[in-house]
Amino acid sequence: MSKTLTHALHLLATAATALCLAACEVHIGDQPLDEREATRELCHYVWQTSYTAYDGAYVDHFLTFYPNGTGMEEIYSDYPHASYVDRFDFDWRWTSWAFSSIEMRYGPGDYLYMDNIWLSGGMLSCYFDGQMMTFRSYY
Repeated sequence: MSKTLTHALHLLATAATALCLAACEVHIGDQPLDEREATRELCHYVWQTSYTAYDGAYVDHFLTFYPNGTGMEEIYSDYPHASYVDRFDFDWRWTSWAFSSIEMRYGPGDYLYMDNIWLSGGMLSCYFDGQMMTFRSYY
């Protein structure tokens, strides 16, 4: 099976998984009012962004958050002669009363932070591990 077809099948599987998640859409003009509303908006979408990495790879980066405090990060890296997929499971929690920071724990002592989170209209903007990034709803 070609790498392009494999990549397409992975993207399709991610989208199918996301569509199976049961959640109600919440339209938020400003930041969420409470933890339940913030969690519902965060977990409603699979979040996606694309960029060129420092080593020249074209990257599709996906984040999926689940209401039970778990999540998955998927990174698809395409090089001229090879493609790679990295998947990481994590536990997450809100770390600010304004629901503008998240701690993601990948394992003992392995943390990543999302700060200055802004959720609105199917967009998630934040400092992701110190770098400003904007994710868009994948579906």
